[in-house]
Amino acid sequence: MRPPHLLTLLLLLGSASCETTTRPTAILEAHYDFRPLATPEWGNFGELALSGIPDNHVPPSPAGIHLRRAGWSDYLFLGLETQRIGVSPLTVGRTGYVLDFRALPGRGLMLLEARAPNEGDPGLESAGMLMYWWLGNDRPYLRDVTGRSSRPSLLRISATGSVMKTPFVPGSVEDLFQMGTAQIPTPSLTGERLWEIQDYRVQEDGQASLLVRYLAEDLLTSPDTQWFVGDSERPAHPEQGPVLRQDDSSRLALPRAGRLLMRSPGTTELGRLFCEILDVQGSVHLAVGVGSETLLECELTGTGDPGWLQIDLPRDGSVWLSAENRKGGIASVELGRVVHVPRVAAIHQVRPTPSFPVLSRNVHLTDNVMYDKALRLPAPGRMASNSIKCPVVLPLGSLVLRFRAGLGNGAQIGSTVQLSLSLTDSLGTKTNVLLEGHEIGPTLDDFTLDLGLIEIPAGEDVRVEFLEITWRGESD
Repeated sequence: MRPPHLLTLLLLLGSASCETTTRPTAILEAHYDFRPLATPEWGNFGELALSGIPDNHVPPSPAGIHLRRAGWSDYLFLGLETQRIGVSPLTVGRTGYVLDFRALPGRGLMLLEARAPNEGDPGLESAGMLMYWWLGNDRPYLRDVTGRSSRPSLLRISATGSVMKTPFVPGSVEDLFQMGTAQIPTPSLTGERLWEIQDYRVQEDGQASLLVRYLAEDLLTSPDTQWFVGDSERPAHPEQGPVLRQDDSSRLALPRAGRLLMRSPGTTELGRLFCEILDVQGSVHLAVGVGSETLLECELTGTGDPGWLQIDLPRDGSVWLSAENRKGGIASVELGRVVHVPRVAAIHQVRPTPSFPVLSRNVHLTDNVMYDKALRLPAPGRMASNSIKCPVVLPLGSLVLRFRAGLGNGAQIGSTVQLSLSLTDSLGTKTNVLLEGHEIGPTLDDFTLDLGLIEIPAGEDVRVEFLEITWRGESD
């Protein structure tokens, strides 16, 4: 049952006079600090949430984030396992569900709630699942094909279109995932498939059920992971010396002038590995690879070390991690998680050209993550600019250009780079400016590493165009 004070407010709002000058949500926003969900930055929920409509005599129920803020409902975080869950309509069960992506740095939360037309939600016409991202301070830069841009903290996921459009179009019942939905998209905005939703069913009364699979694996706790000490070919039992398992981490105690090697079976999917570094004693040489190939390596000393390593993995090959004590003495490294997760393949990945080979390995950026590789753009100087052109193959249909950009670790606040992106056709006759003068750099805000998603106009045929990257500033 609803608390009386909230029920009273809803009734008052529903019976408001046509001549009132007060927005229906003003009282709720003032009393409960509701977010302005009618704006692109807060999801533009439209008729799916009470404060998504400035004036409506019979408004729909508040979204789950507002009901939780009012103390009327709560969120249940799903366990990191495969499970079937039953979801009641929000105004009946008073519970929303969370797919937690925070096992990966800066990925946010995916929120699920069942909505259905009933006494508590009179503004809806049909039942379905409402899904949206809670991104907190890790707000991406979104720009649609018309040039509208936003940095959303909440981002609606729509059953009828791309997330590139939802900040700029008010939500409606058509956004709900209803019975017959072939696929419910769950990759993160950076392409990791941490969760998967299958066998989704919803009844007319809004009761829903779905099978939720957790696809990631922490290699530190996986029963398939093997540990080897030194050059031994015989696996060591991790609890008999080399690996000290603590509450939420594992400390690797290294032999003097020796190494500890972790191996995990490979998969046939594209993957991404995230390694969390919590503490280092002494000097540790850490390397990560697949099969016979080393993908990332770094020297950890306890000072200025990255907090995370991120490595893109190919489809085949055994994943391994090596921690080596090359300088003698006492050395150890404490790892929080070593997460292996499938990822979505990009249609085309921009790579260095023969005339401008600027691919760097082991790149530590201001988000305190070390990446296995990055396209490095050397600093052109305060008043100068530089640019490169890369050929890209653009297929039919709607496309999104995704970029992550940041400065090197240690860059000072105030050091910025202005980034511009454009696409030019193969004849050089038509240029489409995708981004112009976009500022990147450590500030008092949290945008130390920028994730950008830019919609590209659809073409009528497969085509080759040239992506021009232009930058101006003092930092790399």
